Amino acid sequence: MIATKKHKSRITVPLFCVLCASLWLNGALRITVTDAQGHLLSGGSCSLLRASEPSSVVATAVTNSEGVATFAEVPAGEYVLRVESAGFKTFTDNRVVVKNDEVVEMKIALAIAEVSASVIVKSPDELTTSVQSGATIAAGNLQRQTLQRLPLATARVDEALPLIPGVVRSTTGEISIKGASEQQSLLLINGLNASDPASGNFRLNLPTDSVETVQVFLHPYTAEYGQFTGGVTQIETRRGGDKWKAELNDFFPDFRFKNGKVVGIAEDLPRVNFNGPLIKDRLYLSQSLSYAIAKNPVRGLSFPVNETKTEAQNYFSQFDLILSSRHTQSYTVGYFPERNQFIGLDFFRPQPVTPNYKQKDFVFSARDHYALNGGLLQIAISLKRFNANVWGNGTSEQTLTPTIEEGNYFATQDRRSRLLEFFTI
Repeated sequence: MIATKKHKSRITVPLFCVLCASLWLNGALRITVTDAQGHLLSGGSCSLLRASEPSSVVATAVTNSEGVATFAEVPAGEYVLRVESAGFKTFTDNRVVVKNDEVVEMKIALAIAEVSASVIVKSPDELTTSVQSGATIAAGNLQRQTLQRLPLATARVDEALPLIPGVVRSTTGEISIKGASEQQSLLLINGLNASDPASGNFRLNLPTDSVETVQVFLHPYTAEYGQFTGGVTQIETRRGGDKWKAELNDFFPDFRFKNGKVVGIAEDLPRVNFNGPLIKDRLYLSQSLSYAIAKNPVRGLSFPVNETKTEAQNYFSQFDLILSSRHTQSYTVGYFPERNQFIGLDFFRPQPVTPNYKQKDFVFSARDHYALNGGLLQIAISLKRFNANVWGNGTSEQTLTPTIEEGNYFATQDRRSRLLEFFTI
């Protein structure tokens, strides 16, 4: 029993000494943080890291309103001190020594961080307007997703073309590609000529809902196309998908208000598009329908003889037939009637003197693709018919005076043009 008690006393005394000694092996670190002018900085973040393991954080502290951060009961040793504050450069001291039973005082002045800014302009994908770089033929592209987001007045493809670099709309309303007029350029829809057969103008009433992609070639020497000196506008229409989908856009009209009352419709552009398989894995349909009406008032004239009126309808259908893995056919039918009343209306030219305009544009195309011996045999035929009429609002003689025009528009014009195209590649 006596020997056992002596053995216990030998263990207890060393443990007590170790505990007491450990309390005296800690120190403290007191940091005062200021800026370059000596102003105290509050809210600064201070971190104490092991010198042997820079990624190991021993303790953290934040400066108070007096710019002071305190690390208490820090084991003696060598540390790395890091001080950070918003708007200032990070301060780092790799040799901070904490001694036993001592308070280490440090004063740190932070330098102001450099201010820099950068702007990065990039196109993350092909959904945005782009100009191909590195290509032998300069071209601008508009994808269907981009056309859907554009705030176009009548949702027609020709209104989106000026968004491509090098394409502008002239004062007469025509499209100019790289300084060339529409007559000097070429318009292709699915690889077939779609310009006005008589004048060569772009009578492009195709709705954006029917378009998959628009590409404008700005180089005047593209032998693949020919028949132009300015640029080529290539449009590919949208085919039907494997599942039926329908879209209804711009259904609600803009009403016309007079004296606080609703008096008819000022503008409206309802559009319907649906596509899907008529026969699964065999025959697909893509159909677009739209109607546009716009009544534009003219300053200086009283209601209701102060407005021009525009009505347009667009019908476009595409059928895609898959006969085999090597043989496909595509058929498109488009009908685009339009009517404009009181063209050129202003204060000096009232409604009876202005002309009216009407056009009917009909397009049909058929394409046959057959993979033959590693190549592609393509046979295409297209028919385009364009009729235009101009007439006045009466049969009276037109009179010109220094102050105003009187009577009726004097000319009547009827134009009918057709274009039949057939080729094989």
